[in-house]
Amino acid sequence: MQSKSQPLFLLGAGFNADAKSEVDTSEGWGYPMVSELGNICFGIDTIPEGKSIEDLFQEALESNDDEPVKKLTYKLMEADYYITCKFLKDLEAQGSSGSYARFFQHFDKSHFLTFNYDSLPEILLASLERWYPHDGYGMNVEAGFKSRKKDLGNFHSTSLVLHLHGTLCVYASAYERERYSAYLKFLDKPTFVFDPDAIGNRFPKFERIPPKLGFKMPEKRFIAPIPNKAKLAQPQFADEIQVFVEATYAKALELIRNSNSPLVTIGYSFNPHDHSSFDPLLMNAREVIIISPDAKDIKCRLSQQYLKVCFKALPYRFAEWVSHDFDGL
Repeated sequence: MQSKSQPLFLLGAGFNADAKSEVDTSEGWGYPMVSELGNICFGIDTIPEGKSIEDLFQEALESNDDEPVKKLTYKLMEADYYITCKFLKDLEAQGSSGSYARFFQHFDKSHFLTFNYDSLPEILLASLERWYPHDGYGMNVEAGFKSRKKDLGNFHSTSLVLHLHGTLCVYASAYERERYSAYLKFLDKPTFVFDPDAIGNRFPKFERIPPKLGFKMPEKRFIAPIPNKAKLAQPQFADEIQVFVEATYAKALELIRNSNSPLVTIGYSFNPHDHSSFDPLLMNAREVIIISPDAKDIKCRLSQQYLKVCFKALPYRFAEWVSHDFDGL
């Protein structure tokens, strides 16, 4: 059970929105916002009338065009690599003023649910020695230290990071080659494998497990931003994503039900497109604090749908909220 001072967090795209302002963005590094995806992934400045960016991803996947998803993946990996370099230095500095360093240091016993695909939370929490890949995703993941003198089994994550739509750094292997045979056999339970090299050396302590049967490239490890993410819309590798998502949701719901603290959402819009994604979470929550510039509007909308949930609105951007000493918590 978590104390009132250590809430459970749900992170949306807006959590990363202030990252650009805290680093040198002259090279264009930064986590992409929804408004930027048209240009980044499709090379257009304006979304066609009557459509959304989610519709464009859906159409691309249905026509077997995976280039837009690849472009999104590369942009995220680039941001993880360059942006976190600055934030890691913030964590090492005494009395750091960086918003992200302050946030993770302040809530030192919290767990984090996220709809984002990037690895920003894990990278910073790993540097604080509060997160390890073998258990930090909320399930058993095959991983190891680079140093043979250390055994991951002796270390345990005190802060979990649950990627509800998948992550670039984990894939599922659902079958293996039979011994002394060319045949494959399905496993009773899939094996989840940590692949830290997907974003360079941002997990320097952990080794890369040799690719297993079922290995997927990073762009095929998450649910693309489509209108209804419950459908996955990626049939050629939906099963592998589904097993990861189902295991992650099961752990997320367990945390929500067992917590005596509010669920605090940061930078998540609760877009009606994503109703199937957030509905199970809110159906099991008792108190939800919304931190977003549009928090009051979101509260008004959700309060009419989830009558048993007590909502509280804090109309801040993430960095603004941190600068106000975590007002409301």
